[in-house]
Amino acid sequence: MNSEKKMKVLCTILLSIFLVISGVFIASKCAFTGEEPALADSDTEATYNENEVVLPVSQKQISISEIEDNMFVQGEYDLKVIPDKYNTGCHGDLYKVNGDKELNGITTAYSGGSLILDFYYRNQTASEDIVLENYDFSDYPIAIYHEDKIKNRKIKIIFNNCKFSCFSNGRPKSDVFLYEFNDCSFTGFHGSNASFNRCRFGGSYNDGLTPFSNITVKDSYFADFTSDDSKGSGLHSDGTQMYGYSDSMVKNVLFSNCRFEVPAVQSTTSTSSVNACIMLQLEYNDGDNINFEDCILNGGGYTIYAWTKFDNLKLTNVNFKNIRVGDAKLYGNIYPKIGENVVFKDVTDQDALYVSSVWNDGSKIHVIVSNDTDEERILRVVSGTVVTEYVIKPCLGGSKLRYENFDTPFEEFPFDIDISIDSKADYVVCFDVTDGNEKQIRYVSFNENRTYYRENMNIIPETIGSVSEVEDLSSSVEEYLIQGECGKDISYYLDSAGVLKIEGKGIMNNYDSIHPAPWMEYSEKVVSLEISDGITQIGSQAFRNLKNIKKVTIPKTVTRINSNAFIGCGLLSEITLYSGLTSIDKYVFHGTGLVKCTFYGSETEWNAINIKDYNNPLLSCKKTFAGNQG
Repeated sequence: MNSEKKMKVLCTILLSIFLVISGVFIASKCAFTGEEPALADSDTEATYNENEVVLPVSQKQISISEIEDNMFVQGEYDLKVIPDKYNTGCHGDLYKVNGDKELNGITTAYSGGSLILDFYYRNQTASEDIVLENYDFSDYPIAIYHEDKIKNRKIKIIFNNCKFSCFSNGRPKSDVFLYEFNDCSFTGFHGSNASFNRCRFGGSYNDGLTPFSNITVKDSYFADFTSDDSKGSGLHSDGTQMYGYSDSMVKNVLFSNCRFEVPAVQSTTSTSSVNACIMLQLEYNDGDNINFEDCILNGGGYTIYAWTKFDNLKLTNVNFKNIRVGDAKLYGNIYPKIGENVVFKDVTDQDALYVSSVWNDGSKIHVIVSNDTDEERILRVVSGTVVTEYVIKPCLGGSKLRYENFDTPFEEFPFDIDISIDSKADYVVCFDVTDGNEKQIRYVSFNENRTYYRENMNIIPETIGSVSEVEDLSSSVEEYLIQGECGKDISYYLDSAGVLKIEGKGIMNNYDSIHPAPWMEYSEKVVSLEISDGITQIGSQAFRNLKNIKKVTIPKTVTRINSNAFIGCGLLSEITLYSGLTSIDKYVFHGTGLVKCTFYGSETEWNAINIKDYNNPLLSCKKTFAGNQG
């Protein structure tokens, strides 16, 4: 390497070190002093809807440094487009269908207020694949007649880029009929034997999708459901509702990479008016092989219901995997009553902004961002040599959406905000930089070129301090994130390392979804739980949904664990218990991943514990009886 190249490399390294130190100081300054970037003007506080512009907080030119270590790479969030109102549903000009018509060789008929598709008395020669595209059927609901009478034919109807009000095909038990919907919009669907790709459901006070058997939903969006109807009867609407029917189980249902924005607006004092993103509440038949994976859920009284309303009904093979849950809910993530065979794995709270889709229209780059959290967040967009930051308002939830204040229109929520950037750059990179933390949330390159960015480049006003100032500020940080009382003589402490400590003597407080444990708002930060000797009773819902704890020791002084204490702790795999324990209430270990239990006592003492229903993970895990040596 010649001297000129060596000098360039040296300068690059020195510049990077300076920027790292600067970034650390600035991030620390925001975190420790509570300072926020100044808004450009009051317009940045405006309500967000698709007709308004979100103004930038700040903007600055940067230089691009071609250093291999700082090359952007696609993350997991870049490989899968998150559904939104721009990349799902029908688009463009559609042909209106509002009566008796012939569509691509298929006749439709208007009868009893519905548009009828009949393949028994009409369309008798139709079979194989029937393709209908670019039609608007939304003036009337569609009903499929006489499905059960079709013999010796296989009929598959493919709808591409079509619009529907409600589509109902009954509950057919055979696979004679198959339905495929691509890029279609619905106010509702009710039936079986159908697949949905890039579809959108919403725009009414009815449930979005009511599946029975053989339903696959991929890359689809459920949004804009009202929670009250025009007649004032307080009807609620769910993103999807599964209840079964006397002649139809709910079975073979898959939702993959789907998004639900269903704010829990409670319209009356009755809890029956509370909705859900996923209302899996069996009332008339069993359910089997029902799966939700890689989904974003936001809203509902409880966001997820997964139980049987009556004890004679069963749920089997029900799985929720890699689910992110937002704050537009009234009570909590998961309804406390959970079916015995329902498994939750990696169900976590949303902790950052996310960008759903990005495109370049030739003159502007469009970045579609949503905020499902309960705090104002800062979006940083890097495009070409320009860095711009935007304030994204928080998502309303909890008591703010109860019946006293239920008239917030869906358009005012911070969902699918179009950030339009005047740029012809070949790439865009997005960060959530709330509280001085930089989290890359989306990278898109519009060509094959690699993209570089200076590490820790900050655009907060350039007040650069010294390293010693940073150290002085660090010394003023409080030891605990939160602390307080959780019983008459019991205290709790949560430190910055994520260790939650419960210390003292006596009975812990009981909690519920309306009055959750005080550390619940930090649940995603808790990675370890330490309960001291002296605690005699663990409160209801005390450690509900602490999804990152893996191992817990219950002290020998504890005699009772109240209901739902560890429900939804999906990573909890190992528990230690002592012979002084006499009672474990319902649902204490439901939704956990227990594989090992060490019991300091005899098998006889174990069998004497009153373990109530819905604690199957504890009952079925491997047990080691260690005597009373503990």
